[in-house]
Amino acid sequence: MPPSVAVVQSEHPPAIAAATQVVPTVVNNTVKPEHNEALARLKTQVQALSADVVALREEMHTIVKTKAAAVILGRDVDNVAPPSEEAARAEEEKYFAAQGVALESDFRQQTVELNWSTEAMNLIRTGLASDKISGSAIIGLECRTRTCRLELANNGKNHAPDFVEFPQHIADELSNLMISQTESTDGATVFYLSKEAFTQPK
Repeated sequence: MPPSVAVVQSEHPPAIAAATQVVPTVVNNTVKPEHNEALARLKTQVQALSADVVALREEMHTIVKTKAAAVILGRDVDNVAPPSEEAARAEEEKYFAAQGVALESDFRQQTVELNWSTEAMNLIRTGLASDKISGSAIIGLECRTRTCRLELANNGKNHAPDFVEFPQHIADELSNLMISQTESTDGATVFYLSKEAFTQPK
């Protein structure tokens, strides 16, 4: 061996020495587009549902008074005149009643898929806990094949509980949420949560 060449013995075998090298790690913060879409859709729905029911009804009165109501109710737009306040309220109640019946009927027709229903109920409970909504606020919770029915006690102002973390927590599995205007009472609010889009009454 030439005198100018020095051999340095590593304290670790080559494989171990290579493994101990610090490699910069790049954290991938990319969120799947479908997750963003589902989360954004659910947050929008929850923001609308968390508003005062009275305010929601007043907005519906304005909509029903216009020809847009004809589209909602499947009627001829060109031959429908704006209804009176009393007629508008009746049409609104009719639409909400049909919506509530459709939601409940679709839910009751589903069979119980034990594994999914158990996982979905656990997901909902942990999601509510993330918003500091205790288990005692849950009046009823049932999941079947693709939909869950959740009944929650209203808060101190007699409004539906405010959701913050809950939508994000359940977005991957339950990306659609609707409130039942007909089943909800002064002391509680009924929600339907589904992994598939709801069918609206015509």
